[in-house]
Amino acid sequence: HFTRRKLKQLSTWPLWAAGEHDQLDKFHSIQLYGEPCFAPKGAIVLNSSWNYRVKPNGKRRSRNCCDGSPRACPALRKFAKTYSSCIEQPISRLFIALMAIMDYNIYGGDAIDAYACSPPPPLPTFVCIDDAYYEWCLKRFRKKLDRQIVLPVLCALQGHPGSDRLW
Repeated sequence: HFTRRKLKQLSTWPLWAAGEHDQLDKFHSIQLYGEPCFAPKGAIVLNSSWNYRVKPNGKRRSRNCCDGSPRACPALRKFAKTYSSCIEQPISRLFIALMAIMDYNIYGGDAIDAYACSPPPPLPTFVCIDDAYYEWCLKRFRKKLDRQIVLPVLCALQGHPGSDRLW
């Protein structure tokens, strides 16, 4: 399982950082996040979550999600009946191994950043500014952000419990 902390220790870190910046560039172009602001009182504020993997062509893929799990945000339990998480590498590998053992065929498809092209969650939702976003904003806009501000979520974001229905 790749974590940002572990990846930063590798000689390939610049490739992973470029993957984060590519993801955030895409999100910026489709205006997934609004202008950084202070969260309103009682707002739903989620932490960012990153999923890292090496694609078959060798490219590093960094996917930005949010942690909208019932554990991380109990306030969302009453508003959403489902939870769509970022898949983790061990779970993905277990699934593939089980399908191979059972001699099942696996069919898949990929809708690139599908949630990001969907409408926003019905309840105003915000995401904390993490290290990846802070570093990206500093590099792209030469702007140091106050880590107390948050990002308004303007489109569905993977990890939010309502995103699967919005997609």
